[in-house]
Amino acid sequence: MASRKCLESLRRNLKRWIVICVPILLIPLPICLRSQTGNCAYGLLIMAVFWMTEALPLPVTSLIPIVIFPIMGITKVQDLAHLYYNDIIFVFIGAYSVAVCVEKWNIHRRFALRLLLSLGSEPKWLLLGFTVITSFLSMWMGNIAVCSTMIPMANAVLVQLIKTKQLRDRMKDGMKDLDTKDVKEEAFDFQSLPEGDKKICKAFSLCICYAANIGGIATLTGTAPNLVMKGNADMLAGGESGVTFASWIIFGMPVACVNTFICWIVLQLAFFGVRDLFCSKKKGKSSSGVQELIQKEYIKLGPMSFAEKAVLGHFVILVLLWFTREPEFFPGWASLFKEGFVRDAVPAILICISLFVFPSERRKSADSSTRGTRALLDWKTMNDTVPWGLCLLLGGGFALARACSDSGLSLWFADQLSVFKDVSPKVMILLICLLVSFSTEIIGNTPICSIFMPILADLAIAIHVHPIYLMLPAAIATSFAFMLPVATPPNSIVFGYGYLHVMDMVKVGFFINILCVLVVTLAINTYGIHYFDLDVFPDWAKRNVSSFVDNPTSNSTFQNLTDIISSHRNLSNI
Repeated sequence: MASRKCLESLRRNLKRWIVICVPILLIPLPICLRSQTGNCAYGLLIMAVFWMTEALPLPVTSLIPIVIFPIMGITKVQDLAHLYYNDIIFVFIGAYSVAVCVEKWNIHRRFALRLLLSLGSEPKWLLLGFTVITSFLSMWMGNIAVCSTMIPMANAVLVQLIKTKQLRDRMKDGMKDLDTKDVKEEAFDFQSLPEGDKKICKAFSLCICYAANIGGIATLTGTAPNLVMKGNADMLAGGESGVTFASWIIFGMPVACVNTFICWIVLQLAFFGVRDLFCSKKKGKSSSGVQELIQKEYIKLGPMSFAEKAVLGHFVILVLLWFTREPEFFPGWASLFKEGFVRDAVPAILICISLFVFPSERRKSADSSTRGTRALLDWKTMNDTVPWGLCLLLGGGFALARACSDSGLSLWFADQLSVFKDVSPKVMILLICLLVSFSTEIIGNTPICSIFMPILADLAIAIHVHPIYLMLPAAIATSFAFMLPVATPPNSIVFGYGYLHVMDMVKVGFFINILCVLVVTLAINTYGIHYFDLDVFPDWAKRNVSSFVDNPTSNSTFQNLTDIISSHRNLSNI
């Protein structure tokens, strides 16, 4: 009895015991190694365990660098503190403010319903519609917000589709016509459904979470790991990495589009079969019921309001400002200002401020009202909706990368990975993307990206390969987490609706994981090389090679890497 109480107490306080015991158990690491590399590894392992077990909230774990690395004498606290609110964080805040406005004024719902009306009401086209819509919205909005919006819409369509089908089956003797008004939007008993209807529910559920994960890779602000990668690349290159909103979307958009199509094809084949993919069914009354439901929801929105048009205008202007800042094929508007002073955070915050000023209603006449109209965005909505903890998570990743670089730990990891020096870079990046993709099934994609980026940067420099060649596809691969409900918040949200078993996600997600990794590997080895000039070892990377020689904490490791660099000069011709 006493042992049972002890076990129950341990279970209830497991996270607290992890927080206490892990730092104590890892103390031999810095004591035995007696080096900055060992000190940094101590902090890295503590953060990795806390991130993996969620013993502390993820943003709280991200604050650990502020405490541990200055105490260890690795990096000054003032050098770490500014990383928690650098320009990358402000890009995120500015972009998210627009996404909050889009959600507040229901623009995303209007767009989704309009596209569903255009695609038709057959299950395969509805599946395509939900996949494409979710992926597109996820390019500009947070994955959680998109998934939370789309899954109730998908559920309403499923209810209409299945209930109408059941009513039609009961009336197939032709005694009276089917009236879709008899179908109520209420939950059905999933377990009692025939296997075919269960498959429809599973396919619609999976397409929402998978597309939400895929869509984020298309734009720089689509998901947090993209910003982590840019932050690490800019720290390495002194802000001249070449990774901008425009360059990211040129590379990431085709990858996202192809992977979205692959997602639809795999789900179609897995749940509906080949025949349904290529054969069109005669439009039945169940399909008409679905179409009526979507039409009814669209009519409820009414005509497009002044506020919706204003938010859409702000969104378009922001994207145009990002695209034309430094488009490379003509001088961008940033050339009008002092070189290096204006980056993507400037238009992001400019548009953010404008949303708090621009009115949500057009004044009908000069004397119609003496009271001002409310703005498109208010602080309460912004404060309640923006995931401020994610800002700390991003900052913690940047601080961890800085400490790994200052201590030489990332260079040490690169040295351990030098066993792959005889492996073709194309094969290496495939293996790295697979490793990263499957790692995100058990650890969040942002922490995984924060851990891998500094390591891959130093590995690339060590083998004389452009750092972007390894970092960019690996960062994108962190979004390919399709196998487990705990892998990403969208997976968890969809799983909570009760239509899926874990094995449903594992069986389908495994193949989508592999195919998506192959697509991004192909992309970086084709147009990615030419667009980013990845066949040339950049000057800023050469400067970092020189800094390794001057860094006293990494001289022992560098001695081993010099041989690798000299033997890999030919890799710049990949």
